[in-house]
Amino acid sequence: MLRFLVALLGTGLVAVGIAAVLAPGFAATLYGVEAATLSASVFVRAAGARDVAIGAILIALLARRCDARTMGIAVLGATLVPVFDTVTVLQASGMRLALILHAGSILPMIVIAIALMGVRDK
Repeated sequence: MLRFLVALLGTGLVAVGIAAVLAPGFAATLYGVEAATLSASVFVRAAGARDVAIGAILIALLARRCDARTMGIAVLGATLVPVFDTVTVLQASGMRLALILHAGSILPMIVIAIALMGVRDK
């Protein structure tokens, strides 16, 4: 079950990242920032590339059938993304729906990471 949740997380990150790279204006709205300028659009694309990379790493760890502790450490590291995204959205635009999406993903990711790190692989 935990590995399935990691697969969903990784796939979701890849999907959101691809959307940000291909349609930065749309993704910026979901992200909670404006992408009216070229530099803002570049920022959204960079964040999208980051999400694709992190999602791909999680998927690769699953494909390699790495141990649960390693997977948990990777998910815990990936949790830094919504933490910093939350801070960025707060600074850029204050309270918005996007803030709930970023901040709301922190606790579930931490719970998954801790659960994975507590699994004893055979």
